[in-house]
Amino acid sequence: MSPSNVTTDGAEYSSPGDIWSNSTPNDSSAFYDNTRDFTKALDRNLWLYAAPVLFVVGLCGNSLTVAVSRRKRLRNTTVSVFLSAMALADNLVLVTGILPEWLSICFGYEVREEGPQACKWSKFLAYGTGDVAIWILAAFTCDRFVAVTFPMKKRNHFRPRGALLLCACVCGAAVTKNAHLFWTRGPVYNVTGGELLSNCGRPPQFVYFEMYVRPWIAFALVSALPFVAIAVCNATIIWTLMRARIRRTNTANTYNSHVTHTAVLCLSASFTFLVCIVPSIVLLIGKPYWTHSSHRNAAYDVSKAVCNLLVYVNHSINFFLYCMTGGRFRHEFVVAVREWARCRSGKKSANGQNLSKVSRTFCVAKGKSDTEDNISGDTTFRSSPIRTKTESIA
Repeated sequence: MSPSNVTTDGAEYSSPGDIWSNSTPNDSSAFYDNTRDFTKALDRNLWLYAAPVLFVVGLCGNSLTVAVSRRKRLRNTTVSVFLSAMALADNLVLVTGILPEWLSICFGYEVREEGPQACKWSKFLAYGTGDVAIWILAAFTCDRFVAVTFPMKKRNHFRPRGALLLCACVCGAAVTKNAHLFWTRGPVYNVTGGELLSNCGRPPQFVYFEMYVRPWIAFALVSALPFVAIAVCNATIIWTLMRARIRRTNTANTYNSHVTHTAVLCLSASFTFLVCIVPSIVLLIGKPYWTHSSHRNAAYDVSKAVCNLLVYVNHSINFFLYCMTGGRFRHEFVVAVREWARCRSGKKSANGQNLSKVSRTFCVAKGKSDTEDNISGDTTFRSSPIRTKTESIA
């Protein structure tokens, strides 16, 4: 235990708001106590009931995305690579983000408190998988931008193997960006009630970096740059398709439908990303300025729960966005469902046919046995078991 990491309970910061709240009448204190209790209950209920729904829906939806993307018609395309990689990253975000928080709320089990390495790895995996999912979305948007704007270059240079390489580079960039967590996160020791306790937090020498520097890095690399890239690429895609529609008036209706569907797909992805991701980054930046007093901490906890759940919504609903706005993806999903249903019905009919064949086989065997029994004079003893088998199968 490092003595440099030891702090005491009496060393908390006192803001003017704290001094004012300590000097208010009892009714104000009771109001803040009631507000704090309400916000704590709201925070707990959000994680207790909303998080499992997002977890199950997200895992199922992302798994279906992988299954549809790996179908024969999409398998050898960059679309399949990006959608599959993004779905896998989204599932990892849900597992490393929602599951530990839910276990903490329901059972009081803290995965990050299992030891110093658990503290470091839990944060590294949670941040790293989120970065990978967002950057793959940006890379996928850029891939579609090249496919629409420079179709010949796309056909000659942007192949599935290149998409796999790009996804690997994204994973490497996420590892590089979050490698500092193995130094800037770790156990922090506090003296409480005469006992020296540790919790997963920020060592004192890295508090300033974690509170005031890293949030701006996250805002730039995880929010601002991806959103600008997505918005610019989507705007260019829509503009290019509109120009193609004007030039090819003989197929105006087809291009009009194509433009509409693509615009909805692009705008839905950008709008969902903006609504779900940016609030959590803004909250992270404002945390040092909004958590000086107890009632502010309670309000911050509720805001944090809402913003984090919005992030998980972004990683849970992509399958439904693809089905609503992606005509080709929706078609492949419908075909897959029909094939599955046909396969199930085929198995049932095959089982029925096999049953009839078995029944007929036993009937033939019965006839032969009856003939043999008539010859040997032992009809009753040998034909009865065969009849029983035939009747039980029928």
